[in-house]
Parts: sequence; structure tokens; C-alpha cells
Amino acid sequence: MLLYGFKSIDEIRSFLGLTDDEELEYDIALIDIDNINCFEEYNKGNMMNCYFVTSFDLFSLKKGLEILSGITYRIDLKKILYTKTMSQEEDDYLNFLSRDLPIVWNEEKIYFPFEMGDQSVIIENQRGSKIRFKFLSNDYKDGILHLSGDILKDVNSGDLRRAMKFLEKN
Repeated sequence: MLLYGFKSIDEIRSFLGLTDDEELEYDIALIDIDNINCFEEYNKGNMMNCYFVTSFDLFSLKKGLEILSGITYRIDLKKILYTKTMSQEEDDYLNFLSRDLPIVWNEEKIYFPFEMGDQSVIIENQRGSKIRFKFLSNDYKDGILHLSGDILKDVNSGDLRRAMKFLEKN
């Protein structure tokens, strides 16, 4: 189920008509946060995995670092980087910009290639309100598989690849 526009888990629970003692029946929730207040509200349950997703355009870096600058306690984050070059210099630049923040960057990074072909597919998916994997580059699909494996630790990579193949056909 795709939900957006909610500022807290409690708002989601209320929207779904759940009482305070009823559990959300989801194993995984992917939460896209665009301000520190939402981060604080959603992080009350101590999320298992936290990712910092960014490209290296000025707006994305500035907005992401603005959110991170409001964090007052140590947090472990894994980088998901959209980039053309996947260079150490870009990673070093992000480390430099975030050097005074209470962040411990996970050594592992997940890269997504920033290719015009993938961008076209993403835009078409957005226009059609449909996710189609068929025309994404193999590098992009590998990034999705890697991220899925990171989130779904109990699912073996063969099953994830079979799921990707199924999605490509449909």
C-alpha cells in the first residue's frame, strides 16, 4: 500500500482506523523524510535501517544535509548515491560536508547510475503511476537488488532475482 503525506506513524494508524493497541500489519515501511520534524517523529520506534539517499546536485545535497543538521544524537546511515561517475571524490565531498554532524556512515554504499535512459524510464513510470522495470539499465536493476537484499536480509538473492525477473515481464 502506498501512503504519502503523513507526518507520523500515529497519523498512518489513524488513517487506517487502528486503535492504539492494534499493530500495523507490515513487515517493512519505506519512509521518505524531507524535514527534521518528520525524522524525529518517525524515528520514535528506532528504525532498523536508515539510508541517506542523494544525488550530487546542489539542491539534493543542501536539502539532505539540512535535514541531517537537525539531528542531535548519533545515527548510523548508509549512503545511497545517484551519480554519473561513482567516484571516491564525490563520496569524499559528502563526507566533508557532513563532517560536523553526528553521523556514522556505514562503510558500504549503494550506487545507482545516473543515466539519461534510466531517468526517462523513471519519468515515464511517474507519468503512468506504474513501476516498470523492463527498460531500466542492468546497473540500476543491480542497485535495486542490492538495496532489496539489504532490507530483506532473510530473503536469499536467488529469490530476489526471480522476483525482479517476474517484475520485468509484467
